[in-house]
Amino acid sequence: MERTAELFRSIGQAPLVMQREIDGFIMNRLQGALLEEAFRLVDEGYASIEDVDIGIRYGRGQWPNLVAERLVSEDVMPVCAPSLMKGPNGLKKPADLKRFTLLHSVSFPDDWQVWLTAAGVKGIDASRGISFDFALAAYQAAMDGLGVALGRNPLVEPDLKAGRLVVPFDFKRSSDFAYYLVYPPEAIRRRKIKAFRDWVMSLAEVAALTEAA
Repeated sequence: MERTAELFRSIGQAPLVMQREIDGFIMNRLQGALLEEAFRLVDEGYASIEDVDIGIRYGRGQWPNLVAERLVSEDVMPVCAPSLMKGPNGLKKPADLKRFTLLHSVSFPDDWQVWLTAAGVKGIDASRGISFDFALAAYQAAMDGLGVALGRNPLVEPDLKAGRLVVPFDFKRSSDFAYYLVYPPEAIRRRKIKAFRDWVMSLAEVAALTEAA
């Protein structure tokens, strides 16, 4: 609460212009009215980093002329509807995936092959199944019982907590990608940038501790 209060004192009357690829990490932690007063969110394609104060980007953490601080790491694991695990022919072990439809996202076309190899699963054609333009569409298909998708924990966490999806196996693969807070090196000298950086990093720390518990 103290860091949140300091953030809004530092921003004052001028909104902080924030570039982001997803804003759920922020949106879920502030009321919409306060967010609208404090931030102006723009998509990455809308403006260059020179036009904004700070950003959240998804990638490997390397962007020219920018400081990148990791916010949220990713684990990749199969997710499915609870119904797929029930009964004598339910999904019990990774080898059972050969009997189920694999759900793919075109954004991550090699996900299943990489996961199966890392898990030591053989004899499964990783290219078969159904492909979706967006990962969220693949997750929805998994919730509807159409097959098994590969979930990224920041995206599927709400559905896991609500019981709409389950993780059928213990094995998870650490992703090379993560969400990063990015800003030009000189920006941190500005009070509102420093306040926002400290605030959002504190949220990331709390989220990591909660997940670990």
